[in-house]
Amino acid sequence: MRFKLTESTDEFNINYIEIPDMTLIESKEKPDVAVTRTYKIKKRR
Repeated sequence: MRFKLTESTDEFNINYIEIPDMTLIESKEKPDVAVTRTYKIKKRR
């Protein structure tokens, strides 16, 4: 294992804001990473 697993939610948390350029997509299975949501982001021009 490359990383030590967190022991509580206080150790690791990501906050984000969903914007119209973000599209929720299906997550690819990663055995060493827990994924709750995956987004595709369309680049603004």
